[in-house]
Amino acid sequence: MISADARLAADLAGQAGDLLLTLRQASGLTGKDLGKGTGLGLFVTRNIVDGFKGHVSVDERPGGGARFRVVLPAARDAGRAKPSLDRSESQRGSHGPAHVLIIDDDPAVAELLRKRLRAAGYRVTLETEAAAALERLAAGATFDLIYCDLMMQGMTGMDFAESLAVRAPAQLSNVLFMTGGAFSPRAQDFRNRHAARFVEKPFDVVAETALRLRQL
Repeated sequence: MISADARLAADLAGQAGDLLLTLRQASGLTGKDLGKGTGLGLFVTRNIVDGFKGHVSVDERPGGGARFRVVLPAARDAGRAKPSLDRSESQRGSHGPAHVLIIDDDPAVAELLRKRLRAAGYRVTLETEAAAALERLAAGATFDLIYCDLMMQGMTGMDFAESLAVRAPAQLSNVLFMTGGAFSPRAQDFRNRHAARFVEKPFDVVAETALRLRQL
């Protein structure tokens, strides 16, 4: 690992106690208010750092505020290409690389997931509106796996699932719901009823995809 004096640290002003409590309770949630903001924050940071086999920590700074520290392993093999996934993990059957659909109304988060999956050998399609994704599926498009954010503006993940069950039911079993928390009684009930089909942000999208494809 790189030495302490080479670590990247960012000092953030504010009330450290409240911030630390929120972060620990959230355990890596995006932090966006319902229907507001881009919601990047810790989600993007942790996914980038996890991709480099590092980790993020946070502690109180003497005198107030908080200190975030990103620790990355030394780049001993910088000149080597990263090995791709085994064919059995990134491809299914005779139709080539597995095709994954990502539905998330935050374009930056969706793009981050797309890049990680494409680097691992998957084909990826993005939709930032669940209604557009529904129309694509209803028109006959098929995917090996579908990641759908639960809490979105307009058509939510719950609405999407209900409509998909009617308009393209064959694809419903391939849907996984991404969430940073259930923010309403309806969302909590939906999550409780479909717990096995949920993934908590942040998560390793490459490892999760390989696992889920083996289970389908």
